[in-house]
Amino acid sequence: MQNSYRIYLIGGVVLVVLAAAGFWLFKTSVPASQMTSTSSATTTGGVSTSTPQVSAAQSLLLDRAIPATSPNLTAQARAIALSNLTKATENVRKNTFSYGDWIQIGVLRQMLGDYEGAGMIWRYLVAEGTLDAGTKATAYGNLGNLYALHLKDYSRAEANYKAAIDLNSQNPDYYRSLHELYRYTLKNASAAEDILRKGIKNIPQALDLQVLLARYLKDIGKTAEAKTAYDAAMAAFEAQGNTVVRDELRAERDAL
Repeated sequence: MQNSYRIYLIGGVVLVVLAAAGFWLFKTSVPASQMTSTSSATTTGGVSTSTPQVSAAQSLLLDRAIPATSPNLTAQARAIALSNLTKATENVRKNTFSYGDWIQIGVLRQMLGDYEGAGMIWRYLVAEGTLDAGTKATAYGNLGNLYALHLKDYSRAEANYKAAIDLNSQNPDYYRSLHELYRYTLKNASAAEDILRKGIKNIPQALDLQVLLARYLKDIGKTAEAKTAYDAAMAAFEAQGNTVVRDELRAERDAL
């Protein structure tokens, strides 16, 4: 797999850096059955409200120590990540159903080098029964990246990418990630091609997948099929009025 660092995030902005893949083993996991939050009732202006409290098992996720160093981050980037982690953790302690903050915590822990902690967060989220499909797909996608880029457990990476696609078939990133896993790591040419075709079928407007397919077919020597894929991509860009990319693709096609 190419040396890349990819994290899926719902909302907000994340520092993304090129990172050499690390390797941490999961030593612990928290059963979903232990993740249930309790609620505390408060009265404001005579109106009773209920706020979910952090469970003991959730506290284990939130209170994990961060590695003393983060080799893939500059000192400034690490300081920003730690500050954002503190804020997101505080938000979750106020509202355990703030799943966007849970995602942020997983993202930041992974960036800071706490791969085990990030994996625990992702597994907690995919097991959370109240989570919407889109957010759960995000967690599956991040778990796939963790296994693919850091833990080198490629069968689990594949399974989690597929789970993300099953829950949200409209995110092209999941198809691209699975394509890269098949292409660069598992060396499965047919699967690498098939997943791109599936993505194009499910998301016809994802023109980057069309270009990726054309170039991949070119690289593996399927010249006739590559020309067909190039023609489809060129037509799609022309329909959008993007003649610059269309012409770039035409030049690549004509060179076949």
